[in-house]
Amino acid sequence: MRVTLLSAVILLAVSSLEAGFVMTVVQEPSGVVASGYGNMDLTGLTYQTTVPVGTEIDPQNGVIIAGTPLLSWVDIYSGFTGPTSFGRGSGGYSGAGANGLIGISGRADLLFVPAGFVSGSFVQGDSFFYGSLASIGIAPGTYVWRWGSEPNQNFTLNVEAAKIPESSATLTLLFLSLAPLLVLSLTRSRANAA
Repeated sequence: MRVTLLSAVILLAVSSLEAGFVMTVVQEPSGVVASGYGNMDLTGLTYQTTVPVGTEIDPQNGVIIAGTPLLSWVDIYSGFTGPTSFGRGSGGYSGAGANGLIGISGRADLLFVPAGFVSGSFVQGDSFFYGSLASIGIAPGTYVWRWGSEPNQNFTLNVEAAKIPESSATLTLLFLSLAPLLVLSLTRSRANAA
């Protein structure tokens, strides 16, 4: 059983790295959790500027930015296609977060990555938002923004309507925060074996 579970975790981590950046938004009893991770290839996008921004959700303008809730410096890119909104609400700001700041604004054609981000690298951002999917105004569904034709040239937002137990969401956040270490460990193990 342990080998099967470990294999599933490794497969999930590796397949996620081949799918570009994926952010999942779920309703928990205490609020809304946004967790995103993946490799992101910026080839084909145009660098705009570097500015400080904070976390937020604004569904009517297609904005979601997750990570540390404090203002952080991000590089802004443009040149993708995708939806301009993912709901009718004006959203809100987060009360807690972790990892690098990462996000997108569909209406404004802006992609936010941590300042100095190296194209093709792994990036992760997790945030907790007060309220519910309904009060924030997020419509459940899958929303994809793309640039180029390579696997890591996309930003996918999955908004899940079903509630999950808080302990499962906590384990998901824990796994997401440990996934980069697992991938690094696997990479080093393969390099040492070669």
